[in-house]
Amino acid sequence: MKIGIPLQKQAQLDDLKLDMNLHGSKYFGIYNTINKTIKTFTVSSITGIYLENGFINFIKSEGINCIVSPNCQSMTAKFFKDNDIAIYKAFGTDLKQNIRLLENSELFCFNEESIIQKSNCSSECKSCSSSCNEEIQHIVAI
Repeated sequence: MKIGIPLQKQAQLDDLKLDMNLHGSKYFGIYNTINKTIKTFTVSSITGIYLENGFINFIKSEGINCIVSPNCQSMTAKFFKDNDIAIYKAFGTDLKQNIRLLENSELFCFNEESIIQKSNCSSECKSCSSSCNEEIQHIVAI
């Protein structure tokens, strides 16, 4: 299985930590549970290669089965839900611990209570923008 993960930086596997948020992460990793390896990328390099619908095309082309992230905004959750990619809620930023928890079926998908929304998001919004970078005001459903 291949797991997508937002990362704090590019480094060796033992030195990697999950970024606290999938939406704003500058680095992204793909962990392969079969051979226990990770490939890391800058998000800008991913979107530079896969211009139209960049990130989802990258996810699909790499064969990523799911995403693990400590937090997730509503539009990000909707984006992955619409593309049949599950997002699991991580416990903290310890990469190895969260991989082990996922492999042992101890992580759960984000639900209505755990998805965060910025105060100025609306259901009519068609995409996220930089104007959404305010403090978290409340938790809502997709």
